[in-house]
Amino acid sequence: MQEIAAETVSSWKTVRRNLLYMKIPLKPVDRLIKEPERFGMRRVAGELVEDPNEQSAIEKIKTLRADGQSIRDIVKILNQEKVPTRCIGAKWHIKTVFDISKR
Repeated sequence: MQEIAAETVSSWKTVRRNLLYMKIPLKPVDRLIKEPERFGMRRVAGELVEDPNEQSAIEKIKTLRADGQSIRDIVKILNQEKVPTRCIGAKWHIKTVFDISKR
């Protein structure tokens, strides 16, 4: 976009606005994200593939839920056992565990 702006002696904001107006994609088609990346999945070369580390956490959550544990108890267990989250060093939260258990 900045290269086009330099060639046409325009600001990049003007170039962006006109590209959007003409419905020209700002990124190449192969770089457009077609579906969101959710916990348990990773994007490799544009394709979603299962992440084995995150899949093991999902299985643990499902097992604990099937055993009758509450979401709050599952969060405590995951944090006590230091089950890794997507962000290294972060703690598990109720909303995250709830969303994973719904799937």
